[in-house]
Amino acid sequence: MRTSGLLAVALALGVLAGAPPASARCRLKVQLAGGSFFTRQARCVDGDPACDSDSKLDTTCDFQASLCFSTDGVTACDQGDLGGMSIASAPGLGGLSNVLEQFKATATPGTLCTAAATVAVPTNGKKKGQVVMKVL
Repeated sequence: MRTSGLLAVALALGVLAGAPPASARCRLKVQLAGGSFFTRQARCVDGDPACDSDSKLDTTCDFQASLCFSTDGVTACDQGDLGGMSIASAPGLGGLSNVLEQFKATATPGTLCTAAATVAVPTNGKKKGQVVMKVL
């Protein structure tokens, strides 16, 4: 089995576009399937059903991840605070970018998290794989 990691660089900072007061109030966390959150990275072994959502030995770990936005871990951010936020284009992150755009357009007040999306991380042979997510 090969190890693969999902590395999320800017997540611990809670970076959001908009006025400084909004970014000071609103924080971003990534929630994985099963409910655990991470701020810097998550690890998985290809084929491990605990983290690889397709459970296949196919040289890719498929994480199921949601983006969650709150002011204190319980209170949802104002939708207006999320308007200018985006995820920089990178292989494997198209699904998260899509659910973020859907969330900004359709989430009802009080909603904390986007729908789950697949983040595919290739294992890169003998090296650890990684996908870096930049939040703009």
